[in-house]
Amino acid sequence: MVCDEIGYLSSETVDFHGVKCAWVENMDVKEMMHALTHNDYQPVSGNRYTTFVYKAGQPIYLLRQPDGKCWVMQDAGNDVIKDLNANNLDQVGKHLKNLPAGWIWETKVITKDLVLDTSLSGGYIKFLRDEVGCANQAVGFDNSANYIP
Repeated sequence: MVCDEIGYLSSETVDFHGVKCAWVENMDVKEMMHALTHNDYQPVSGNRYTTFVYKAGQPIYLLRQPDGKCWVMQDAGNDVIKDLNANNLDQVGKHLKNLPAGWIWETKVITKDLVLDTSLSGGYIKFLRDEVGCANQAVGFDNSANYIP
């Protein structure tokens, strides 16, 4: 995870053959499979009650659309960029060659905490994977973010 804090709210416990787990997210199987197998900037949605906090003074990594809405990196993988780690996430942008028209990638040091609280949007979550496999959560599409960075 790229955020500084994460919280899950779950009121349901599920028993998986004797292992009790909190049920955190519901997602359409077709969308879930797309999200797991495609890095193509196509949004997928689900339902989960989570809070992601990105702390002031820290860098965040954004895909910004021309309309001002954006996507903040929530998870970085190293399937495409083999040496990707927490110390070089600012290098992701130079590997993005197929951004949708008008989109930009940027690193931004935020001056106040960015809080993405899906309980404010009824648990609705929207995210996409970029071409290097990073997961990016929607910001500005509903009222789950305290501001658009």
